[in-house]
This record gives sequence, structure tokens and C-alpha cells, in this order.
Amino acid sequence: MAQFKTAFYLGEEKESGYSGVVVEDGLFLAIEIPEGITAVEGREFIKALKLEFQQAPPNSLSEIDTLISDLVHDRNLVLGFSIALGYLKGSVLYLKTAGSGEVVIRRKNKTATLISGDTSASGYFEEDDTFVFTTARFIEVLGGHEQLSGIFDHRDPHQIVEEVTPRLTSHDKGAVAIFLEVSRDEVTMDEGFIKPRGFLTKFQDDIRGYYLRHGKRKTMTFIAVIIIAAILLWSVVLGHTRRTSVKATQEISTARELITQKITEAEEVSFLNTPRAMAILGESKDTLNALKKKYPERKEIKEIEEIIATSENKIFKKEEAQSSEFFDLAVESETARGNKLYLDAENLLIQDKTGGTLYTLSLDKKSLSKNSSNDLKKATIIALYEDKKYFFVPGTGVFSIDEDNKASRIIENDSEWGNITDIATYNGNLYLLDSSKDQIYKYVVTESGFGNKTSYFAEGQAVDLSIYKSIAIDSSVYLGGAGSIIKFTAGLRDGFAMNLPVKDVEFAKVYTSLDLERVYGWDKKRGMVYVMEKGGEFEKQIKSEILAKGHDFVVYNDEIYVLVGGKIYKVE
Repeated sequence: MAQFKTAFYLGEEKESGYSGVVVEDGLFLAIEIPEGITAVEGREFIKALKLEFQQAPPNSLSEIDTLISDLVHDRNLVLGFSIALGYLKGSVLYLKTAGSGEVVIRRKNKTATLISGDTSASGYFEEDDTFVFTTARFIEVLGGHEQLSGIFDHRDPHQIVEEVTPRLTSHDKGAVAIFLEVSRDEVTMDEGFIKPRGFLTKFQDDIRGYYLRHGKRKTMTFIAVIIIAAILLWSVVLGHTRRTSVKATQEISTARELITQKITEAEEVSFLNTPRAMAILGESKDTLNALKKKYPERKEIKEIEEIIATSENKIFKKEEAQSSEFFDLAVESETARGNKLYLDAENLLIQDKTGGTLYTLSLDKKSLSKNSSNDLKKATIIALYEDKKYFFVPGTGVFSIDEDNKASRIIENDSEWGNITDIATYNGNLYLLDSSKDQIYKYVVTESGFGNKTSYFAEGQAVDLSIYKSIAIDSSVYLGGAGSIIKFTAGLRDGFAMNLPVKDVEFAKVYTSLDLERVYGWDKKRGMVYVMEKGGEFEKQIKSEILAKGHDFVVYNDEIYVLVGGKIYKVE
């Protein structure tokens, strides 16, 4: 009984057109479409082709021709495509080519083209045959049929692919070829196949009783029949087990080869085309998940999973960061529980709403002071500018608190306010984010307090702010919420071309300041902080368990400080 080794070469994806392979369930397909089709449409075509072969396996060349013709017509496939197809059924190999497709055979040290162009054929394979399913362009780029013949010298398919890859990657995109080798299936018996002693003892007793009843001749015949039946059963069981194992090994090996090539492609395109890299990794994960369902116990699956995870972290610049406890409010009060942070210079303002307290912590000196007021128990947001501490109470207004713990209302409640979701200070001025009224109210500081509110936005610049709950200012204004960050400068919409490696982010907070060179978006659900340049360009992502537990965060000297209950943690 023969077994098959396969490997394939699939060049880097072109900007237009599509190249792909199928090596699955006895179907071997190399397809090249030079233009007029997207990669998504190409993948859909070969997916549909695989499904047709699985649901209604063809029994003749004419059925294969009809199947492909109907599918090309149904999918409206552009002219100019090339395919080289092999379909293994029993001991017969059916072949089909179209366009510039070619099937080449290597038999007994001789290489020849079996079929090419719009042709089909079928026949029996022999031990040590090697088939190549490819296109004329692959052979041309390789250097012609003579060069193709030279690469077979005592090499298996994987070694052949390793040999041709350096020659092709620097010359061409979209080249494709499958190498299929037929070899002897060397069946080996599993060790340790021993029946339990209790069974043997019983068997011996049964034979002894049979001998006493029927005599020696019939007993020997009976034993021979049992031995022959056991051998047949053993052969069937072991043969089935090994065939299943060989098929699984072959399928996993082929999938690993495909995934490795896709990962290499994703890493190459990630710098210039992150969405494309994401799509390629997604395809690799789909292939892996299909293998997991079929072979959940195979150790190779775990290895492939680790390969994908390592590549994903590399491509998307994901860093796993450790956290350490920086400060514990229990030094001041064992019942302290923070819920909001605000940073000005090195001073971190911490709100304990339940206790009606504002703590001020110097991040450089680790010194702590506090102010208390019953009004703070109703406050929803806080702010700090130099030595001035502010808090907002819905339906009442904005307050400041002095060193004597006296809270004074500095901005009266305004009937035009809607849902005030965040507050920020800049140059002494106060900014209130009103998510329901699509406004940022600016209050300019004066000698006696603050002037009347004005809209931060220039005329005609206001946008729907219903999803934005967080504000940060560094002379420009950044708003964050759901899966978006937007930027304004001097009241005008400014460019912030965010290109994160994931789509469904949900920013609980956006953070930056005049002292920072980057913008930080916190996705609490993922336990992730996305680091971006101030034009929105993605730089890296930082993951830490503490970020999924935090109530709030700030960034100081490029280190992340996270509030969890009564403790401040630092993420390096």
C-alpha cells in the first residue's frame, strides 16, 4: 500500500489576481489567476471547489471537467486562469489542466510533462513517482524544465520546496506549485500488544477442555482457525489505526506548511499593510481551528498554535507586561477605596467617593495628603491644576476644595447641560465634555474664578459625541469612547488616522498630556493599552492582568499607573 508526501510553494500574494493551493482529501489543486479577481473571491472559488468534490466526488474525467466548467460559470471566473489538478480515487489518479497549467512527472530518474493546456488524463501511479502540479510561469521563473528536473535529485517534496524558495521569492509573486511523492508504506507493528494474563489463563483452560472432549486433531484445527482470525482482526485494526494516523500526520503537516507560509507573508506585509496581515493571520487561525476539531489530542496542534501566537505578538507588537504594587492608601485609611484618578505634573489626585475624600499622591516622593467633604460623595469626575482641586456634582455644579476642607461652588449648575461625562484642565481653564449635547464647554480662568461657558468647537465643527466619554488635552483635544478616538486642534477637527490591529476595541479612557509624546487608549475588557503616536499611528499594545481589573489609569514618565481598590499599581 502506498503513502503520499506533499509540499507546496505559494509565492507572495500580488496586489491584483490570486494564486492558491488545495491539498486535502485526495484533491491536489494549483490555481493562478493573473488579474481581475480579489484574494477574497479567489479563496471563495477554491472553497466552493473543495465543497463540490466532498459532497459529490466525481468518478470520471468527464465529471471532473463538468464540475470545473459549471463552477467557473457559476462564479463568473475571469478568463486567463490556469489550473493544474489531481484527484486520487483508489489507485487511479485523475489529472486536469487548463490555461497554462502543467502536470509534470518524475519516474525512474526521468522527468516529463504529462499534460498541459486544456487537457485531462488518468492512470495508475507507481512507487517513487513524484508529480508536480504547477503553471508554465512557475517553470519559466525557475529557469525551465531542465532546472525543474535538476531539483528532484534524491529530495523529498519538503526538501524540494526548501530548494526552490530562495530562487523564486526574489523574482516573482503569485507563483504556485504542489509536489506529490508516492512512496512505500512501511507498516510497523506496535510494541507491547499483550493480552491480560487472566484472559490467557481462561483461554488455556478452554483449549484444555476442548482437547479432552474432541481429541488432538480437532483441537489443532480449532487453534489454527482462532490464530488466523486473530491475525486478520489484528491486521485490520492496526491497519486502520495506522492509515488514520498517516492521514492525520499528512493533513497536519500540509496545514502546518500552509500556515507557516501564510505567517511569513503576514510578517512581510505587516509594516505597510496591517489589515492585510490581520486577514492572513485570521485565515491561519481558521485552518488551525479546523484541525483542532478533527485532531484535538495531537501535540502538533499545540505547536502550530504557539507558532501563530508568537507571530501575532510580533506583528501586532503585543507586549505582555508585569505590574507591581506602587502605593497602598491603607497607610492613610484601611477603608480607602479609589474610583477616579487625575494627574497634573507629578501629582496624582485620587477620589474615594464612598469616603468623601480626595487624596493627593506625589509619584516622585510618594508623599500623601488628603481633603474630605460630604459633597465629594456625590461627585462623578475630578480634576487638578497645580494646587487647585476640582470635582463635578451632577445637578449642582463644579466645586473646588481648599486645604481647610471647605468646598466652594465655582461654576453653577447650567440648565443647558446634558450628560457631563468628563472634565479636563489646560492652562488653568476648565473643559466639560457633554456627551448628550455634543459639546465641549470651555470655562476660561479669571482673577475672580471662571468666566461664562463658550463652546470649544469652531463654527460647524461639532460632531456626534454620544459614544465619547473621555477627554484628554495636550493643546489639542482628544476624545475617546467605544472603538474610536478623535482629535481637535483650536476647535477644528484634526487628523487622527488610527489603524489598530483589531477592530472591536472599546476605549474606557483616552490619555495624553503636554509632557507625553504618545496617546494611550485603554480597553479594559481586553486588559490592554494601545499606544499611538499623536497622529494616530499604531505603535504597540501593552497587555497586563491588572489593566483588566483597574478602575482608572494615567501615564507618567512612560509608565502606566493603575488604580485598583485602595492600591496603585505600576506597569513598567
